[in-house]
Amino acid sequence: MGTQQAQRPSAVRPPQGMNIGVLKRTLGRCGMSVSRYDIEQVKLLIGADGRSAYGSSPHDGHGRPLLGKGGRPLIQLSDLALRDWRTAVVTVFHEVAHHRSYRAVGHGGTEAAAEQYAQRMFDLFTRSWI
Repeated sequence: MGTQQAQRPSAVRPPQGMNIGVLKRTLGRCGMSVSRYDIEQVKLLIGADGRSAYGSSPHDGHGRPLLGKGGRPLIQLSDLALRDWRTAVVTVFHEVAHHRSYRAVGHGGTEAAAEQYAQRMFDLFTRSWI
C-alpha cells in the first residue's frame, strides 16, 4: 500500500516535466480519455475580467468550437493550469464541460455548472489513480 501511495499524484506538485502529454496519458490510464479534444498549452491566458486565466474553450460567434491542430475542439491550458494535478484535471474538465454545454444547448453554460462537473471528475480521477 505504501508504494501505491507514493505513486499517487500530489494535489500540490506535478511530476517533474508536467506537460499536456503527461496529463493526457495519465487521464487515459485512469479511463478518463480526453482524446476528443486538442489540448494545447499556452504561456498566458487573459480572462474576460482581465485577470490571468487557467483555461479556455474558445468558440466563434456562432457557437462553433475553434479547432486545434488535430481538427478537434480546442482546449487551451495556461501554465497556471499545469502547476499541480488538481488544477490541471479540474481545468481540463471545466473546459470540457463548456464544450459539452455548447453542443447540448448552444452556449457555454454557467461557470458554476462547469466547476461542479470538473470537481466530480477530479474526485473520479483521485479514485481511479493506481
